[in-house]
Amino acid sequence: MNKKEQRKVNHGGDWSGFLKKRGHMPIDFSANVSPLGMPPSAFKAIESLSISDLARYPDPECRALRLAIAVRYGIRDDQIFCANGAADIIYRLACSLSPKRAVLAAPDFGEYAEALTNVGADITYYMTRKMQSASDDRGKQMNFAVDRGILSYINRDTDLVIFSSPNNPSGCVTDMSVLHSVLDKCIECGTLLVIDECFLDFLPDARERTMLSHLGKSGGKLLVLRAFTKFYGMAGLRLGWCASDAPDLLEKLRRSGPPWQVSTAAQKAGAAALADTAYEEELRSMIAGERVYMQEALRNKGFLVIPSRTNYILFYSEDHELHEELLEHGIMIRDCSDYPGLSEGWYRVAVRTREENEILLSHLPPSQV
Repeated sequence: MNKKEQRKVNHGGDWSGFLKKRGHMPIDFSANVSPLGMPPSAFKAIESLSISDLARYPDPECRALRLAIAVRYGIRDDQIFCANGAADIIYRLACSLSPKRAVLAAPDFGEYAEALTNVGADITYYMTRKMQSASDDRGKQMNFAVDRGILSYINRDTDLVIFSSPNNPSGCVTDMSVLHSVLDKCIECGTLLVIDECFLDFLPDARERTMLSHLGKSGGKLLVLRAFTKFYGMAGLRLGWCASDAPDLLEKLRRSGPPWQVSTAAQKAGAAALADTAYEEELRSMIAGERVYMQEALRNKGFLVIPSRTNYILFYSEDHELHEELLEHGIMIRDCSDYPGLSEGWYRVAVRTREENEILLSHLPPSQV
């Protein structure tokens, strides 16, 4: 698929549109945000701000926040750039580099292609949806993680490679040996590799799976993308960051957008959240249990379910209007038919509280997939 076939990106979480149309708030399974909400410590940090704090401009360098990130993830604060959400960084990256040729995985987060298309990049997709069993013509054994096949797509004409691990929308995780091989190939070809780890903190072995440990070894050819949006329930505050061992790249990101890109409130909340280990443990434990419960329940209803390792689940239904039908019950799920590589009938649901999950399941009709 090339850039001319790129479809308009739709996102979950449009509670405002639902409220305007229907007059009440939905139960939102379309956005993969922590069901626990923002950590109480982060909310208290915002409440502690004074009028004079908010009358001043935010720290344009995000010094305290970058230091908190550096301590939390074991990297240097001068390797970090903070912005108004991960999407802000994606668009700054496209704008500042204007890559001519890029390799993306599919399906994957749609804003990569949207940002690159805006700057005229030639996009090549590596399709990750593969049947693992030739005898299974209904595709019940699928793998949506990037594998070594992507290596043949990367050459000296490739300016940029970007994909997420865990993958959005499948929740599949790319094997570390594959990530290492892709980085090696990018270094060899002089290509920038961007790994989106925005959902990695949901995994209990996140520390072993992050590519942040490769900073300082990539010769400036690695950028790791992170956000506070999902794990810390800060979608409304807008806070993301990235890390690179290329000072010139970080400077380009800074110059490619307006200054004061992170509000004082977001900086304070982010630093407080990073220190809240009790919140992290509670969230991971809850998501792990509810994900198993949800996946089993969806399979029992007859849906084709892709095994996920994070806080959302991708599944297939023969009912291509399922998302519209659930709206009548006040429930929003993510229609994934706009993802390159997916068709009508693919849906993603967030893992939420047991009470909310049971409400969703009670309104899902049996499937015949």
